Amino acid sequence: MRARTNKLAAVSLVATAAVMLSGCNSDGNGGAATGATAPAASTTPAATPSAAPAAVDNGIAALSSDKILKRARAAIKGVKSYRFTGKVDAEGERMGLDFKVSGKDMAGTMDLGKAKVQLLSVRGNQYLKGDRQFWSESTGSAKDGKTMAKLIGDRWAKIPAEEEGLGELFNAASIDELLTSSGKVTKGATKEIGGIPAIGLVDKGREGGTLYIATVGEPYPLRIEAPDGDGQMMTFSDFGKTFPEIKAPAEADVVDFGDMTG
Repeated sequence: MRARTNKLAAVSLVATAAVMLSGCNSDGNGGAATGATAPAASTTPAATPSAAPAAVDNGIAALSSDKILKRARAAIKGVKSYRFTGKVDAEGERMGLDFKVSGKDMAGTMDLGKAKVQLLSVRGNQYLKGDRQFWSESTGSAKDGKTMAKLIGDRWAKIPAEEEGLGELFNAASIDELLTSSGKVTKGATKEIGGIPAIGLVDKGREGGTLYIATVGEPYPLRIEAPDGDGQMMTFSDFGKTFPEIKAPAEADVVDFGDMTG
């Protein structure tokens, strides 16, 4: 049997190139999906309010929208590590995301309706661990999904680089895609995100959406909200934090997915 993508391929595209269209809205102090609070002007999250540096205006609010977006991209790439969490809709189902990124490596989870999958990418190698519902969705068959889940068990499936289906899921952590607009970007309103002053960049493209960027300290992206409500958003936090869980699994805990499906 060969795993194929149907909903999963569409989900990965929604999670990457179309996060700004996710259709969410919130009040000025709406919480992140996991309740995480974005840190202020530091490359490491402050442990306590007293440890936080003074909030100094970074001047980006006076720049053009294109320059603000450019500064935000540079800031988050420069910090090397961060976390993003959120909930978006994909093909009528709610999708939850929780990713930790460190350089080119990452670890994360995706809840795809009733299915759940863990993703891990370390030193160019991609690993995936899904539950029975996930394998049923990816194979298109409850019977094949049950068989696949039994064969793999609690091990990580190493996904070959040429795997066009499941490999697309790893694109969900692409910061370039997350911060790509679908049309012209203009400056919007300011508000606080997790207690941090931020300015909104409004995507005037077909999908729309607003990206909020910190106006104090480093100009990190703090949250992406789309325009149609329903509790969807994407929130960034934990800038500069070390994530010990981003490490290659033990060889005994890995099965080669290419050998199983080739």
